[in-house]
Amino acid sequence: TRCGACIGVCVTGGLQPSLLEAGLEGIWSPVLKPRLGGCEAECNLCGKVCNTQAIRYLPLDEKKRIKIGLAVINRRRCIGWKRGKVCLICHEICPYGAISFSLGYGRGGNRPRVIESRCTGCGLCEWKCPVEPSAIKVLPR
Repeated sequence: TRCGACIGVCVTGGLQPSLLEAGLEGIWSPVLKPRLGGCEAECNLCGKVCNTQAIRYLPLDEKKRIKIGLAVINRRRCIGWKRGKVCLICHEICPYGAISFSLGYGRGGNRPRVIESRCTGCGLCEWKCPVEPSAIKVLPR
């Protein structure tokens, strides 16, 4: 119905009305835009307020197992990959332990990697990445 209730309760502001991402028929339907805000692991308010269940209500334990996308690191933009410097933000923000990070110097040190089996596509890593545009991007499923 595109009522906007889910957008209004999104604690990070990541749920936004779509423009043309879903075609003309999908204009103003909610879409997660991770650069603006990720999907918090401990929040299911959007499913609670959706009167049509276009966004299904999921108990938190079930929601945490749902995969909505996959984070991908752009190694040409990432501070750890491109500059060899320490940046732990994506690792620290991920509530699913989906960012593997080997600290140290030399080959392979300071470079984050996404563990696909753990990544839910919540977008918190993209949201908090200090590089502009983000060095980590969530691709929708």
